[in-house]
Amino acid sequence: MDRVVAPGGLGHQPRRLAGLDALRGIAAVAVCLFHWEHIALDTPNSTQFFRFGLLGVELFFLISGFVILMVAERTTSVQDFLSARVVRLYPAYLLSVFLTAIYVLGVGKYDARTVLLNTTMLQSFFDIPNIANPYWTLAFEISFYLAMAVVLACNSLRHIERLALGWLLLAALYRFALPGWMSFDPQRPLVQASYIIVAPQFAPFFVLGMLTYRAYRKQLGWIGAVAIGVALLLTAQGRGDFAEIPGTVYAGFACISVCLLLAASRSVIPGVAFQAIGWLGIISYPLYLVHCTAANLCVVALGGIISKPAAVLISIPLSLSLAAAIHYGVEKPIALTLRRHSRTPFREARLTV
Repeated sequence: MDRVVAPGGLGHQPRRLAGLDALRGIAAVAVCLFHWEHIALDTPNSTQFFRFGLLGVELFFLISGFVILMVAERTTSVQDFLSARVVRLYPAYLLSVFLTAIYVLGVGKYDARTVLLNTTMLQSFFDIPNIANPYWTLAFEISFYLAMAVVLACNSLRHIERLALGWLLLAALYRFALPGWMSFDPQRPLVQASYIIVAPQFAPFFVLGMLTYRAYRKQLGWIGAVAIGVALLLTAQGRGDFAEIPGTVYAGFACISVCLLLAASRSVIPGVAFQAIGWLGIISYPLYLVHCTAANLCVVALGGIISKPAAVLISIPLSLSLAAAIHYGVEKPIALTLRRHSRTPFREARLTV
């Protein structure tokens, strides 16, 4: 079973951080509710009942910062690090692209070329539309992974707090000097690529995740503490894209999320509540990838028989079944194979986006 594990002491086996699965479950449910409501009711984003469910994406980024730094500290080979990222992300993603292709080609939403280019997962870097709404976040994850690979290659993990602070200062400069570049921009590919690479909107969450891990390991220094303050100040600027999240809500969410992440890593939160949603965290990555596609397929297939909201309701167990099948039938066997053949003796930590 794929697990999130914390480094143990010398001569001890790593300890599972089961709380992170629950946080992933919360993030996955939040994003799914946001999308399901929009598909079922065509509700504008700004007036949705589950409007703030989209903040599950930021929670995913926060968890990624925590887990990726954990993995990086326990990996001595950049090749193993990158191989693990590729094997972790692509199998479930390619299956989701195949399922999405059935929908988008069937209704004529995108052509075969766009579908084919989406199999690379690099489409957002090259002004190619994402054929499924959730795919846009993967570009930010990939950019973060590559940056961490460079840090590993340069043997600079010991400077991670300085690097994190530098990233935040670059994000702040970008945000305040180039406010017109604070979103995807299909008309200006270079602007879009720079927005993904610098990640001025989401850098605070990746950084807060990494520094929460440093605090969990009792290694947080004064530079890291300053970086946490800068990250929270940046979240206080809010999110001004389609989400239109005010700064007070955004910063409050960031503070609460950091507290929940630290509590989960220290097993402070009651286990019963976590176990109830932990399974959703285990299948959260494939669930995140397929839930919109499953809903759209059900709407198309059942549109002449039942209402759109009813079709979306039917898609929920379908989404869960597909996600479970992908995790247990594809992700888990591949992860086990990777661990057997990895040159570095570490257990792969689960990631989600």
